[in-house]
Amino acid sequence: MAKNKGILPSEELGLFCDQVAMVLKAGIPLHDAFPSLCNNYAGTPYAETFARVNRALCEKGTLNEALKEAGNFPNYLCGMVRVGEISGRLDDIMEALARYYTREAAIRQGIKSAVTYPLVLILLMAAVIAVLLVSVMPVFSQVYASLGANLTENAAAGAGIALGKTILGIVAALILLLLLILALMRTSARGRTMRALARLVPQIAQASRALFASRFASVVSTMLLSGCDLDQAVEMVGQVVSDTAGRGATQRCAASLRTGKRFAEAVHNEGIYEPIHEKMLAVGEQSGKLDAVMARLATLYEQKADHVIQSLVASIEPVLVVLLCVAIGGILLSVMLPLLSIMAGMV
Repeated sequence: MAKNKGILPSEELGLFCDQVAMVLKAGIPLHDAFPSLCNNYAGTPYAETFARVNRALCEKGTLNEALKEAGNFPNYLCGMVRVGEISGRLDDIMEALARYYTREAAIRQGIKSAVTYPLVLILLMAAVIAVLLVSVMPVFSQVYASLGANLTENAAAGAGIALGKTILGIVAALILLLLLILALMRTSARGRTMRALARLVPQIAQASRALFASRFASVVSTMLLSGCDLDQAVEMVGQVVSDTAGRGATQRCAASLRTGKRFAEAVHNEGIYEPIHEKMLAVGEQSGKLDAVMARLATLYEQKADHVIQSLVASIEPVLVVLLCVAIGGILLSVMLPLLSIMAGMV
């Protein structure tokens, strides 16, 4: 197998699955269409990956083996492709996978935007305070010195400088904390980091639960549409979910199904969905429309996670703005009070 140089991003996986689905639905053999598909990636960072897939497809004969050989595709995608090749419904599965990875890309982009905005605002706040302390305050000190006043000996000025330095230190600590969290999220400590953040910030716990519920529903819906049974669908979720709590809930749910419990009951025992949605699952299971219900829940909980994330960002912004205003106001007040005192003495 080729050396894994990193799993392709969700955006590219969704586009790839969509293109393969269109080719198959058009009745074009995959062996004939894949060279043209590779040409679409010429000159991109993914050109080598799809060239390997094309070569492996010619050698191995199946898309599943070709994707494994390339080494840049997730196990979930490879497993679903294998199911599609065995069941003869590869076109439907690739179409469902395209929707799944498109949804995953939207979720990741939402989280990235939510983290980026506060970080940029914090950096801007630090830059403004630093410029005031390093460039503006020394100028005022020289002006006051020429007028016979000492800015550092003025109580108001000293308080303003101390306030600015304190807030600048707090901002620096926040930046280092955010960078540390981002670094940990890229390591094997990602699960422990998320659990620690969830304990400190309730909104993060809510968003994490909503994301898990959305992924759970999306995977089960995709598997059911591919013709797999419910037991296989739930077990497949464990290959996609990354957090320990979600994987444990999935395993317990799968164990409950093996003992003969109904899906709605197994999900209820783990508290994955809200009561009203559990009733939807029960109705969908009884009517044979569980795949459609799960697809709907995937969208609902994705929207819920996005709403929680945006609410968290909205609550951070006012706090940062208040800190910035207090810092700038304190520094400006510290240089204006001595000026007022000098002007009063001149009158």
